[in-house]
Amino acid sequence: MSMTNEELAVKIQQGERDLIPELWEQVERFVKLLADRRLQRLPAGSGLESDDLYDAGYIAFMNAVERFNVERNASFITLLSMMLKTAFAEAGGYRSRRQQKDPLHHAVSLETPLTGEENYFLEDVIPDDRASAAFEDTERQVYLEQLRNELENALSALPDQQSDIIRRRFYNGDTLHAISQDMGTTQERVRQV
Repeated sequence: MSMTNEELAVKIQQGERDLIPELWEQVERFVKLLADRRLQRLPAGSGLESDDLYDAGYIAFMNAVERFNVERNASFITLLSMMLKTAFAEAGGYRSRRQQKDPLHHAVSLETPLTGEENYFLEDVIPDDRASAAFEDTERQVYLEQLRNELENALSALPDQQSDIIRRRFYNGDTLHAISQDMGTTQERVRQV
């Protein structure tokens, strides 16, 4: 003897996911029937096909399995019919007042072609702050590396004592006092060199 829809839904919720096909088989004709009825009521040229509603029906079925609560004393098929009504309405483009106010339903696709521009889309002109920052960081690192190379070239043309003092003072941040102590001379002499 096969289990009821409600028993199957409870077992699926308890982790027996292998029972999903069995429950689907028991309610599939119901889903197909409601999908065909909805399709007949849609205006001609709506763009929806039976398969679209059937797919939306399967998603509604899975939602009903997740939301079914045996303690509410409602049958699984009742919950499924409500979920199907919502799924079919959304598939047909109908939205509730709350959904109509949702900004995502009025958003423009990033794949919208730009007017007067071939092969350019909205996504091509929206700045990415993180990418810009990464590019600027890389650009700065390249600049600093080139600057350091040029400074090293210029320092290599100086006598060793002068280049050593400049490197210690401006690269290492050593004070004139510390350099003069190491060289055994005065701060004034270090500054002059």
